[in-house]
Amino acid sequence: MGNGLFFETGYLPYMSKPINLCLWLANVESAPEQSALNWEPPCSVTTKAENNYIINYAIYENPRADPEHRFIYVKMGRPFPSISGYVEHTVYWLKTESETKPETSRLSPEEASFWEKPDTILSDAPIVEYDLPPEAQVGPTEKMLWDFVPEEAQPDWEAMRKIVPESSKEPPVEEQLKSLGYELKVTETQPTYRQQLFRDGRLLFDYVFNIPKVYKFSTDSGPITAFVVNTMDTRYNGYLDSFLIVNDAINKWDYSPADTANFAPILYQGELLWAKGTQNAGVEIRRSNRDILFTFRTYFSAHLAVDRFQAWNDHWILTAGDFVIQDGEILNQKLGFPEIFEWGVIDNKPLFLFRKGTRLGLSYDGKILLLPYEDIARGLCCGLAVNNPITFDDSMYFFGKRDGIWYYVKVKFR
Repeated sequence: MGNGLFFETGYLPYMSKPINLCLWLANVESAPEQSALNWEPPCSVTTKAENNYIINYAIYENPRADPEHRFIYVKMGRPFPSISGYVEHTVYWLKTESETKPETSRLSPEEASFWEKPDTILSDAPIVEYDLPPEAQVGPTEKMLWDFVPEEAQPDWEAMRKIVPESSKEPPVEEQLKSLGYELKVTETQPTYRQQLFRDGRLLFDYVFNIPKVYKFSTDSGPITAFVVNTMDTRYNGYLDSFLIVNDAINKWDYSPADTANFAPILYQGELLWAKGTQNAGVEIRRSNRDILFTFRTYFSAHLAVDRFQAWNDHWILTAGDFVIQDGEILNQKLGFPEIFEWGVIDNKPLFLFRKGTRLGLSYDGKILLLPYEDIARGLCCGLAVNNPITFDDSMYFFGKRDGIWYYVKVKFR
């Protein structure tokens, strides 16, 4: 095309939904630091290529096509900087086909070479499947499916409720600060309340907006305490600024309404790491001095598509939708599983569900098990989040769909 513009179309490998393809393009095929993602259909990714071109991908789905032709991409490029932006385009499906469901009982030779290797197969995890009544078949996005599961087949909810997070047992933030030599004072002013933070009687911060939590860690070299102070500068119409205090050392921080500060920092190789939300719909793994170790581009819609940030066996783990990152490495790419979800631990061994092509599987301690389902309920928010998979004690529980029918499934690992 003229003016250095180019245009390309083609098919993409099968995933369960277009947004996962966009996340793959933004974080695996492109540099996430230079990518932006729009989740609204058709989802799209804008990124900057090495040749200084601005690239835009749009992903379209034909739900009636076979898996190999389900998703088409439209790729547009323009030199940077340049005048006008993107190529106007419209996608029509000239021919649609009814989806052919894969036969889960029959594997192709290529699939069998992956799923049936004796040294990688998980053979000691019995699966118990329960039928759900017709009224549950509206699916997990419409009904709380647990209401239809026999009581004797459900996990021990009472035992789960007794696992109370340590943070809920802690005294109020003001008391914790006082034990560290700080004091948060509230001075009544008109028309608002004014908070000030003192250290050993010396004013550190005026107009404190809030101090969400105090984090405490024990290390071989001594304790680490950390907390974020959000301040409000009344001279600039309530502009918020943030500071991070780690063992009395004050670091500049960033306040963001999209922050993931509800994720506690983790201790990794003797220092704290933080999962920090960014204004442009991403999450950064940072040191306390704000050095960025890893960036994952995600999106905001009903909720932030970052599920968990945790430490495990001297590793850090970030789960975001159907992606899992370990120590800065995207496991989807490393293991060849385009979608990985419900990452957890049983007996200190990693456990997760995954998709490879049109097949779903389960991985436990590096061994895999082919599952006879075309879909598993996951990624649901709000009240319907109860239908997401659950890992507790020695079992995983989830709702799986086979041949259009939803089942309740329990997999036991010991």
